[in-house]
Amino acid sequence: MEIATKITLIAVACSIVIALNNFFSLKDRLINFLRKRLGVQSEQEKLNQEKRQSDRELYKQITSYLNSEGNMMEIRDAHFGGLFRDDLTEDLRDFMWKCKNPDFEFHNKKIEKEKRNLENSLSTFLSAVGQHTFTYDPNPDFRCIPKDWRHRLPEKYHSATKALNSSADSTVEAYDAFIRKCKKELAL
Repeated sequence: MEIATKITLIAVACSIVIALNNFFSLKDRLINFLRKRLGVQSEQEKLNQEKRQSDRELYKQITSYLNSEGNMMEIRDAHFGGLFRDDLTEDLRDFMWKCKNPDFEFHNKKIEKEKRNLENSLSTFLSAVGQHTFTYDPNPDFRCIPKDWRHRLPEKYHSATKALNSSADSTVEAYDAFIRKCKKELAL
């Protein structure tokens, strides 16, 4: 009889634990339901909302430097074996400068990862622009690979064109991935 009593006590204790677990689970669900119904946010929800708003503001700032209809469209459409506007890279350089600031980081790690990929691609592109292009003599508002390279140093000209165009393509791909990730994560 002693064993049967012990088994019964264990079964009762288990039933009490299960009942308490269900009660507290139900309590949590009831609290969440009432919060939603009454429009009351938990501290964590408030914090998440503030972080999301901060990320949205940073997104707006970044798209003021890198614009789909402006410099990013020019990079997307340009063939860097010819002339391009010298001021095309100004906003890109400003963006890169801002990226050194810790206030210019996203709270959302997925978005921050895409921004870092964009930074790396832009750095490669700007490096190629600095390495392979020069101010165009007749008009200092433009840059280009020296025209005489095309005939005197065709291998160097093609290598420079390839470096510029491939780094521009990588930059556009990274920009597109960044914009898509922001739209998804920030519900834009």
